[in-house]
Amino acid sequence: MRRDRSATLTALRPPRSRPTLRALDPAARYRDTATGAVHHGAVLLTHGLPLHLAADDLASTLVHLVREQN
Repeated sequence: MRRDRSATLTALRPPRSRPTLRALDPAARYRDTATGAVHHGAVLLTHGLPLHLAADDLASTLVHLVREQN
């Protein structure tokens, strides 16, 4: 987690993977700056972030999550 309360995830994994994130507040919500989708911290910590990658062997993505202000 950076000081500006955002997290950036770079993933290089097989398609349909769900990498779990660390160092997030389980009670907070995080917004994907590209899509506007909002994710609960507890879900990201336990179930991971759903990635919709191409079926290529080396598919990758960059996700920038920003903690929502209460």
